[in-house]
Amino acid sequence: MRTLLTNHRFPVTDDNDLLTVAARLAIPVKQRRSLQCGRVTVADRPH
Repeated sequence: MRTLLTNHRFPVTDDNDLLTVAARLAIPVKQRRSLQCGRVTVADRPH
């Protein structure tokens, strides 16, 4: 996703799997494997 967004001139500011996001937010996790598969990518819209 990072490559796709960057190729379309959307600067990526963050790109993490959901397990990492849950750890940052101190959210208890029971199903670790499912969270490792999902990702969150944050990009800025160009002006």
